[in-house]
Amino acid sequence: LEQTLSADQTGDLGDGGPIGAVILADIGAQGARVIDASAEAQALGVRPQMPMVRARALCPEALLIPPQGAAHRAARERILAALYRFAPVVGRDELEAFFVSLAGLERLHPDEKVLAEELRSAVEEEGFPAAVAIADSPVSAWIIARAQAASSERRGIPLVSGSSSAAPSRCAAQLEVVPRGKDREAVAALPLAALPMSE
Repeated sequence: LEQTLSADQTGDLGDGGPIGAVILADIGAQGARVIDASAEAQALGVRPQMPMVRARALCPEALLIPPQGAAHRAARERILAALYRFAPVVGRDELEAFFVSLAGLERLHPDEKVLAEELRSAVEEEGFPAAVAIADSPVSAWIIARAQAASSERRGIPLVSGSSSAAPSRCAAQLEVVPRGKDREAVAALPLAALPMSE
């Protein structure tokens, strides 16, 4: 989210553009941590929530960008409003992953592959790329969506939904539907760098 908001001011972030490595962080805060990082910075080991001291050591040449408060809040509200069109229970976390609960909505959204595509389109209509994962557990979906966003040439906002019953589907880039009961296998198939680990 922050990378997309900053792109107009600083150029192409994380897609092979002129800037190179970019780290988003509130560098004025005590004990500052990384909010997000471009693909170039992540290739050098920088990860969200990493202490800035560690991130600077790994990627000393990175461009540092602070959060854009007002624009960030407005964008967040637009994304949440778009997601509320699909479900009554929607949320987000401090890493700007957005959650949509599908519990009890099977009749309204019988085809989870179609739903994943519609969720991504809804966010992209607001001007932001998105990675979508649907799984039984919000945590599993969060890990899978972030892994998809980080590995894609076009970074995206992790967008996760709970409760999946579909067959396995990588229906498009940055979209994944995990079959019911298969969260463990889906997460185990990811590279170790995709798993959330404290520094």
